[in-house]
Amino acid sequence: MNVRTTIALAAAALSFCSLIPAASAADEERAYTEGSVVSVSYIRTEPGKFHEYLKYLQSTYKPLMEEEKKAGLIVSYGIYSARPHTPDDPDLILTVEFKNMAALDNLDTKLDP
Repeated sequence: MNVRTTIALAAAALSFCSLIPAASAADEERAYTEGSVVSVSYIRTEPGKFHEYLKYLQSTYKPLMEEEKKAGLIVSYGIYSARPHTPDDPDLILTVEFKNMAALDNLDTKLDP
């Protein structure tokens, strides 16, 4: 009889637990807020090609970024010069800021035109 009573109590307890809604992850307070996303590219130019790459950025990259900004595909972009400390360190850092993670969905399709 003890085994039957124990099983019955366990079954009752399990059925009672299913009536209590579990706290979802969405209900918990997050330690962050959703916001923009920044893509960062570290560029190491070939020796002697730094100024040539800067000309490319000015003539091709920058106008393209401005078009994407006007179209609302990106929020902002940046081109930063870095002082490399070793031969493997970058000498340029490029950033592109997107409104949120969803802006990256199907990005190639949006950028193709």
